[in-house]
Amino acid sequence: MTCCPCCEPLAWVCRLALLLSVSAATAFSVLSLASCEFIYAKNDSTSVFIGLYMYPDDTGACQLYGSDTVFDAQTNTARACGAIAAMIGAGTFVTLLWESICCEIPCGKFLEVLGLLLATGCQGLTFMIFASGETCQSLKELSMLEFFDGNFNTGDSSGGVAGILENYPCQIGKSGGFSITAMGLFGISMLVCCMSWRPEPCMSK
Repeated sequence: MTCCPCCEPLAWVCRLALLLSVSAATAFSVLSLASCEFIYAKNDSTSVFIGLYMYPDDTGACQLYGSDTVFDAQTNTARACGAIAAMIGAGTFVTLLWESICCEIPCGKFLEVLGLLLATGCQGLTFMIFASGETCQSLKELSMLEFFDGNFNTGDSSGGVAGILENYPCQIGKSGGFSITAMGLFGISMLVCCMSWRPEPCMSK
């Protein structure tokens, strides 16, 4: 529903804030996929970490996992949901921008709120990786500099790194923080979208 003329300035303030928050959420969602520090285990002398789609090579640079890398169901869910959240966020931003400039889309507000709700949920499901005991244990068995080549089937057979990190829990890394930020911004955007008036599109004035 388009707002009355007297509320138009407030509606535009809300729409601009909404566009900014959705674009920021989508950017953080993409950053959470593009880093190799989503989950890590460390003690005072040893630190190993991996991302949803990338891992650190022997120079510390992020590399995509090989096509033969096998993940368990929880990690695959986390990976898929991260990508879905970013795509839904981008699609919702384009829809909002189109409605702001060109014309309203039938059921546009419903679709935008639903999209942001799904993006919030999917972004939260990236943390299913912490429900994967297999991934966490595999992480502890990896030595970033010597043993890890992007395939979880390749680990430290001596158990050295695993032994060092065995009693240290897997923790949220930098890109995990990006995912939390994206989830929060998607949730806030959903509330703003649900409760705010829709301004009149620029080209219809």
